[in-house]
Amino acid sequence: MNSKISIGLDVGNSDIKTRNTSTPSGFSSYQKAPFNVDNYLHYNGMFYVPEYDRFPYSKDKTQNDNLIKFSLFGIANEIIARCTQDFYQTNINRSLRHEDIQKRIDEIEYINLGFGLPPTHCASLSDKTIAYYYDRFNNMKSFEYNGYTFSLKLDKCKCYPQDFAAIVGYNPKDRDSIIKNFDSYYAIDIGGYTVDIITIVNGKPSLQKSDSKPLGIITMYNSMIQEIDIEEGIRLTMDTIEKVLLNKPTILDDSTKKIIYSKAESWYHHIINELIQFGLDFSVYPAIFLGGGSLMYWDYIKNDPIIKKCELISNPNANAIAYEKLISNIK
Repeated sequence: MNSKISIGLDVGNSDIKTRNTSTPSGFSSYQKAPFNVDNYLHYNGMFYVPEYDRFPYSKDKTQNDNLIKFSLFGIANEIIARCTQDFYQTNINRSLRHEDIQKRIDEIEYINLGFGLPPTHCASLSDKTIAYYYDRFNNMKSFEYNGYTFSLKLDKCKCYPQDFAAIVGYNPKDRDSIIKNFDSYYAIDIGGYTVDIITIVNGKPSLQKSDSKPLGIITMYNSMIQEIDIEEGIRLTMDTIEKVLLNKPTILDDSTKKIIYSKAESWYHHIINELIQFGLDFSVYPAIFLGGGSLMYWDYIKNDPIIKKCELISNPNANAIAYEKLISNIK
């Protein structure tokens, strides 16, 4: 491994994503190492275990230490993933050992960190977030993740406009792709707590026609849990609802599943109606959708007669991949 590594980090409200990894944006904390738990962060004397119960939405993530903990989850997972790939590329016939990964981790001294914020937040929060990262890394000697020890220094750190970065780094093979044929379109990211809208006009983002609305998938889950509890007397969890919508096995009755599907479809139409009220005209501009929520809703989106032309960036890690490419190009 090189002594310096570039990492793109997308700290979303639902998941923390890097090029190769995804970790839920929630954690539980312990003063002592939790029993029989392999996936944990040991930082500043406390232990943190990733959890699927996400924290409330926060526009300014620098107000507490949750951001650095989330970031270390993502950074450590990405480094472990790359060290593992590096091992198997050079040791085809040998079993992987803990010390093999630790040896490669020890070779890494510096990281270049690229991250993103919604375009409408960049002016007010980018410098503050960069200063936050430098402060936390300058005051951090080391941390432990999943039994591996990391001692990292932050070299370069830069903020990029979320979603627009993913669009810039998007290189579809299809010659009919929106991005290859249009210089004006909508980029719509249906995420965890928010739906982010960027209007691209003549190849550039228009801040006046961009926004972030609290209509994301986790917001839908919370609304659905409350409504089904009142209507049916069943207290569902986000995880169970997500499994139903992703067609994964559950023991729920078919009648309950139908309610979940119906409410999910209603929420989709609620999103589209809010976008239209904001000023989006899908008969004028095509739309590129991205984010985990867009993946979940893609059947609705592509069959919606209101949306004249649309396209999906199917990789939920697209923003993180773009940030990494951009930070890697800085000399």
